[in-house]
Amino acid sequence: DLRETRVSAGEAGLYAEANDERSLARCIATLLDDPVARNRMGETGKARIATALGWEHAAPVLLAAYRSLF
Repeated sequence: DLRETRVSAGEAGLYAEANDERSLARCIATLLDDPVARNRMGETGKARIATALGWEHAAPVLLAAYRSLF
């Protein structure tokens, strides 16, 4: 459970408690039992890539950061 993971995945992720295999198992069971949630999370993830996280969106920010360092 990293901050960057939550920022990147947002609502497309389901988060288990760190170092807690029961929490991970509950998350897996939740996804197995809820196809609507799985679909919603998948669509949310695809939208995040298309609008914010895809290379065409990330590259300008990354290049600007490199330019500021060098």
